[in-house]
Amino acid sequence: MKKHFIQLGRIGLIYYCWLFIILFIGLVFAYEGTEKVNWISIIITVVFFLILGYILCNSYYEKDLLKLPYRSKIKQPISVITVWTWKAMRIEKIKVNKMQIIYLFRIER
Repeated sequence: MKKHFIQLGRIGLIYYCWLFIILFIGLVFAYEGTEKVNWISIIITVVFFLILGYILCNSYYEKDLLKLPYRSKIKQPISVITVWTWKAMRIEKIKVNKMQIIYLFRIER
């Protein structure tokens, strides 16, 4: 079963930073525009939500598979350690190899 997630830590900060720059550019165009309906701002905001949806749909892990939107699938046994849990939210630590550890935020349904 696929378990979708949001990345945390330095990797997540760097990865999502460029995404929120797109959102802020759309907001700047919306506030600085003189038209009633600012189409450039609407288009940029729609692009933001399309990219966000793509990222959330293509970030998942299974028992022997880790898929990140910016890398190909990693097919190897993955050790998952739950760091923190509260109600339906979890923060997990995935050890991909000896050098790479990824922290994930996951909401369970």
